[in-house]
Amino acid sequence: MDVPIKFNRLKKASQQPTPEEHQELKKLPFRSLLGAVGYLMTPTMPSIAYAYKEISRFAADYRQEHFNALLELVTYIRSGQVRSGLLLGRSLGP
Repeated sequence: MDVPIKFNRLKKASQQPTPEEHQELKKLPFRSLLGAVGYLMTPTMPSIAYAYKEISRFAADYRQEHFNALLELVTYIRSGQVRSGLLLGRSLGP
């Protein structure tokens, strides 16, 4: 995987999920995972900003394909292909 997003644009679902689908979707940690990626992306990984923006458009009305795209983004981050160049640690200053 050499890019953080494989698709041009995610689309909204054309119809509402069934009650069973809705219950299954509620079990997915979409919003908390999206928030974690956003927290990580903002100061250290601007290269994933477009992918994050595309996925975050569906925070209020996501489907399985949106969650799968988010998992692909997390996989990209974990693959080590993203190099932030930042070192977080204790300050050695005065």
